[in-house]
Amino acid sequence: MPPPPPRSGIPSWVIFIAVVLAVSFAAKLVLDSASRAPARAMESTVDAARSVALRAAGVIRDVFQVEPQIQIQSEVIQLQSSPILELALMERDFHLSNTWKGRWLHSEKELTVSGSYTAKAGFDLEKKFEVKVYETEQQVYLYLPAPEVLSLDLSDDLKLAGKSGLWNRITDEDRTLVMNDFRRDAEAHVVASDLLSETQRQVEKRIREALPSEEWELLILFQSVESGSE
Repeated sequence: MPPPPPRSGIPSWVIFIAVVLAVSFAAKLVLDSASRAPARAMESTVDAARSVALRAAGVIRDVFQVEPQIQIQSEVIQLQSSPILELALMERDFHLSNTWKGRWLHSEKELTVSGSYTAKAGFDLEKKFEVKVYETEQQVYLYLPAPEVLSLDLSDDLKLAGKSGLWNRITDEDRTLVMNDFRRDAEAHVVASDLLSETQRQVEKRIREALPSEEWELLILFQSVESGSE
């Protein structure tokens, strides 16, 4: 009669316990990974928000030579600073002429003034430049001041000619009046032109080209407000 086959050296209850422990350990790994997933997703979102905020701030620095204030949700992580006070980005020359007449006791005097002005448009860097990022909405807001006329300089081609009446003579006060009116007309001419709107358009175009994004919505807001006001 042949001998009985040898029995396994590992009892069945030990194998059962090992299987239960392995299954429990695997289940714990799955549960731990699931519990950490929202935290990792939140951390990834915050990192992405900070990254896009810093990129936007870098573009503003390159365009305007100003470090903007950066705010992510409600937390301010950088304050505004700039080494210069204003930045001219566009300039335009234009020619004007004006004629002024004055009559007294049927005696007329006349002054004609003509000349060129150079207008420079740009930004006051003491006004608000701010990047606001809202990671939950994936939106980036750039708050910028509206462009303005920074300087208006009279060229050296100014001509001022006059003709006095028989007893109504041209005076220094008349010349001052005409030149003041000429200056006001020049200022009105610049404001009525497209210089400021073209400056804003070129700046926005440059920013959007430098900050392309498929995931984050970029909103650029130009605000005609005083420095430091909301």
